[in-house]
Amino acid sequence: MKKVMVDYFAGFGGASQSFLNRDSWRVRRFDIYDSKIENLTQIDIMKAPIEGFPYKPHLAWFSPPCDEFSTAFNAIGPKTIREGLPFEPNMD
Repeated sequence: MKKVMVDYFAGFGGASQSFLNRDSWRVRRFDIYDSKIENLTQIDIMKAPIEGFPYKPHLAWFSPPCDEFSTAFNAIGPKTIREGLPFEPNMD
């Protein structure tokens, strides 16, 4: 029987991709935005019901907003650094 990993606030799925690549895990992903990734359900997690799911997760992952930490080309950090400005991630 496969273990179930649930990725809340999944974004583009980076946190759960390694689980998805393993045959021993079943992955469900949730995010308010539809990033068109595999196994993603678009839903506002803050308004989602917490009962009635057809599975019980072995692992629930809650990612922080990646805006401050992403190294993607158009993320705030790399854009700011390319402009020659100082950048320090801040979750305040």
